[in-house]
Amino acid sequence: MHSREEAEPSGVLGDALTKSFQPNHQQMQAFLCREFNLKKPDIEVDRLTFCLAGLATVYFHGGRGAVEEFAPQLVKGKKARETMVGRLVAYATALIEAERVRRVVKK
Repeated sequence: MHSREEAEPSGVLGDALTKSFQPNHQQMQAFLCREFNLKKPDIEVDRLTFCLAGLATVYFHGGRGAVEEFAPQLVKGKKARETMVGRLVAYATALIEAERVRRVVKK
């Protein structure tokens, strides 16, 4: 239902969907602000927060049907899911490090 409301908002849930994601979003922003020594999120923290959330979304939420159709071996079974989570953490770490480097070079 959440995926459907995201893709084609009907208004039935009001802002419940957004409100349900807000705590995790804010926690990720706070984490990134600590990582980059910022007092509050800037536009690049906003951008990175959504990118990081999107990594898992395709595998475990909105795009799961496509993953199960095109490459079910990626998420079928406990070992496959654990491997995928490990990869997602590595990808997320690489994105955070790339942003750290971008910020240093920008200065």
